[in-house]
Amino acid sequence: GPDTLVIRFNGGSQAGHTVAAPDGRRHVFSQIGSGSFSRAASYLSRFFVANPILFLEEYQQLLALGVRPRVFADRRAPVTTPYDIMLNQALETARGHGRHGSCGMGFGETIERQERGGFSLTVGDLADGGCIADQLRRIRSHYLPRRMAELGLSSVSEFAASDELIDRFVTDARRFDQLVQPVDESIMRSGRQLLFEGAQGLLLDMDRGDFPHVTRSNTGLKNVVELAAAA
Repeated sequence: GPDTLVIRFNGGSQAGHTVAAPDGRRHVFSQIGSGSFSRAASYLSRFFVANPILFLEEYQQLLALGVRPRVFADRRAPVTTPYDIMLNQALETARGHGRHGSCGMGFGETIERQERGGFSLTVGDLADGGCIADQLRRIRSHYLPRRMAELGLSSVSEFAASDELIDRFVTDARRFDQLVQPVDESIMRSGRQLLFEGAQGLLLDMDRGDFPHVTRSNTGLKNVVELAAAA
């Protein structure tokens, strides 16, 4: 109900959690918590990877079903850029018959970039369009060619050099910032009932699964324990 906070504790836009309501409404939840039909709020934790482009699509789908989601996000949550998606898809295509089964949404490449100094982009950065644009240019000019060389990629998308791509992403990111309230972990101490929603199977856990068929995420209880401690 409205007094419940659904906490996304791992994964990102590659999740596909189908909910069918008694009144016939049906939605495949990706980034927004699966309790939204019951008016539960969603919290995208610091372990969640936000994808503004795909978030806006899902938000509009829910509006069309008569649902206006209430979404909070940790300011530290990583944000996927178009370049992460391009790298992810180009790498998976280049693997040919040895593909890992990636969804191609940039999740793993977002985690990789976040771990490199100077190229981070988080939910807390999305309030400043100039900051977003500057960081995207930095990623395009310095990180993208470096990462392509590491992966042995000679090219990614034909749109990689486009300034229009940056402008469109800034628009989407700013809209995301208007729809999602940036918070810290104190949101979990607001008196709501907490419901933890994970994504992907236990054998995809990066610490427990068999490479390469794993995700860059802890799919088990590790993140839940950390968040519960913070709550």
